[in-house]
Amino acid sequence: SAGLEPMTTGQSIVGPYRIENYHCEAYGVLTNKCPGGPDRGVGTVQGVFVIERIMDMIAQALNMDPAEVRDRNFIQPHELPYETVAGRLYDSGDYPGSLEKLLQLSEYQDLRLAQQRARANGEHLGIGISCFVEHTSTGSQDYHKRGVYGLPAFDSATIQVDPRGNITAAVSAQSTGQNHESVFANLVARELGVPYATVKIIEGDTDATPFGSGTGVSRSAVSTGGAIRLAAQDIKQKVLELARFFLENEEGELDIAGGEVFVKADPARRVSFARVAASAYDASREVSLPENIERGLRVTRSFDPPHQVFGNGAHLAVVRVTPETGVVKLEKYFVVEDCGTIMDHVVVEGQVVGAVAMGIGNALLEELRYDEGGQLLTGSLMDYLVPTSMDIPEIQTLHTESPSPFTEGGVKGVGEAGTVGAYTAVANAVADALLPFSVELTEPPVGPERVWNMIKMAQGNR
Repeated sequence: SAGLEPMTTGQSIVGPYRIENYHCEAYGVLTNKCPGGPDRGVGTVQGVFVIERIMDMIAQALNMDPAEVRDRNFIQPHELPYETVAGRLYDSGDYPGSLEKLLQLSEYQDLRLAQQRARANGEHLGIGISCFVEHTSTGSQDYHKRGVYGLPAFDSATIQVDPRGNITAAVSAQSTGQNHESVFANLVARELGVPYATVKIIEGDTDATPFGSGTGVSRSAVSTGGAIRLAAQDIKQKVLELARFFLENEEGELDIAGGEVFVKADPARRVSFARVAASAYDASREVSLPENIERGLRVTRSFDPPHQVFGNGAHLAVVRVTPETGVVKLEKYFVVEDCGTIMDHVVVEGQVVGAVAMGIGNALLEELRYDEGGQLLTGSLMDYLVPTSMDIPEIQTLHTESPSPFTEGGVKGVGEAGTVGAYTAVANAVADALLPFSVELTEPPVGPERVWNMIKMAQGNR
């Protein structure tokens, strides 16, 4: 983590904005505190916090709406792919479009009017926006740019069709909550034109799966999904070639759908996928394959992402702060998320909502605290608070798609995006609520103790 965070934070600070001049120096410091490791948005969370707090500070200094400041500085869709001053190549997206959709989803102008009424009544209602670009699925080329060699950055998939037409896909990534067994099975079924029920995914057993870098860096949809697509394309090509023996050596274009291979110009002429599969193992009573055709239907392919690909999003949080206690109540939350081509809408929704909940915990509650001797004080869930369902409001989401030109199928990663956006949206909302106190918020988490102390300090400085 000490190596990842300084580099990633430095590259993330520029965000989705057109920034021409930038210099960053970052340091990793070795201490005797408890070791920490990277977890869901490492480095990016901190970088987004810096630039998004700056955007709000600019808005306050210029007496402008925070949304307008962002909109004036976005990289525009027609400029993509866009190489940032921090050395990243953003692939695709519509950053102003994401913010515009967020403002519509949240009924932003109505929220600002409600805030004016609340302040007139002495209440402290805050609205926070966070716009971000998040890197996903780092490949070997990007590691090499950093001077990192010897670190595998590809994933693999082995697809095998048995003589009955049943399909197994063994993959190098292991699901950690992304529902690979369903998402990848659907992907195989779509690519091969066969029923979902005929596909089985194998993962987690190194004796049964091909080698790859595994799950991490929001890479599974891109790298493992890319390997699956390539392997499925090879399988499909061979099945189509074998099907011609059943279709009187048909020379026209063939395709597969519903578990049957058919002539596109004459769909009535067709043969089942299972019958064709049997022929690949000399198990067909209808055709006999020439000796020059290799038996079996088994392919292993790998995919190494040629570039990092970048999801983007815009979050808005509404909070209410009680100054006497410092308690922050999160009342509303809105998300617009763009992760390229969506492979499974239900899974993407779950990934975003779960990550937002985690980001809310990071922003409001979670903190590693030490005593003067370096002893960890928050070493259990009795002391290290995490949010419960009582702390999380309904999260309203809207998903958009900007396919990447650098990946198979245009997909991007999404597993960390919710955390990246939530951390700062909540903090900005708290800062907005505390504007009447002239509080300068530069460090989360914004739990009761810190909020109360910031208010008292600001009052003492008046």
